[in-house]
Amino acid sequence: MKEIEALLDKTTSQTFSKVMRIAHDYYLWKENEPSAETLYQHLKDIESIVQNYSLRLRLGGTSTSVVIDKGQLQLQIEFDKHVSDKGGVARDLTNEIKGKIPELKPLDFRIWIKT
Repeated sequence: MKEIEALLDKTTSQTFSKVMRIAHDYYLWKENEPSAETLYQHLKDIESIVQNYSLRLRLGGTSTSVVIDKGQLQLQIEFDKHVSDKGGVARDLTNEIKGKIPELKPLDFRIWIKT
């Protein structure tokens, strides 16, 4: 606690708040980094699975990215065409990805369908 009090004495509350936000974001990244790296290692395979799924459902082109949002590791997927049942598509893709890439089964991530 002494270190925090010393830091508060030397900075403004705005600067301290900014430092704490950065530290919080960094902590969330470090906490999710091993899982995120595993997703990145398999990103080409994931993109292929997503594209094949999109072709089957005629959803057009796709875009896939790995994101950490509010401490949750996400695969954000965007389709060219409207997806009416985003939850169903997310569940289908989660099952398909984890089924075809066994290294991803133990990972805690969710799929977010962007609009």
